[in-house]
Parts: sequence; C-alpha cells; structure tokens
Amino acid sequence: MVRKKTSTAAADVELLLEKGSTRKRFSNAGDVDHATKRQRPELEDRTDFSRWRMRDDHGRHTWQYLEGDDDALKNWPQTHADKYFLGLPLVRASQACMAGMAFMADGC
Repeated sequence: MVRKKTSTAAADVELLLEKGSTRKRFSNAGDVDHATKRQRPELEDRTDFSRWRMRDDHGRHTWQYLEGDDDALKNWPQTHADKYFLGLPLVRASQACMAGMAFMADGC
C-alpha cells in the first residue's frame, strides 16, 4: 500500500506560523512579524561607532556604549583593538613612522 502525501509545503508553513515556532527575521522596519502578529518598532539611525568600547572582565568580552557628554570619551579612549573590530580607520605604519621621526628630530 502506498501512502499519499497529504501535506503541502504551504500547509506546513501555515502550521509553523500558527504555532509561532519560527524565528524568521524581517529586514524592513514596520513590517508585521507574522509569527507573533506584532508590529515591529522603527529602528533608530546607526549608532556612533566612536562611542563603543570593549571591556575585558577576566576573559569575558562585552561591548559598552558610552552615552552622554564627551568627558566619558576622554576618560576611556578607544584602543587600537576597539577600532579594528569596529572597522574604524587605524593609524598607518607610515604615519606612525613620520610621527616618530618628527619626535626624534625635535630632540626627544
């Protein structure tokens, strides 16, 4: 005896959406998330990458966003590692070499 497949792909998707078990993400803000039947909130503009800092707590790396005034930025400057991981421009070797030569020329 041969079994007939009674379920179609569309019916399977409808079942998943009804159960709310999918984790599909939508790329457009304002779209309706069909799995949870909620309106997605509008996203703000991108954050300022120069305000992100990586904290190392005994080997556990977490990112901290510095909000508020510029004093926090001066008290905790970004490291080269922070800039590298965020994709921000780094000081080039030629720029560092020129700065070192200028320092040595001034008589240390």
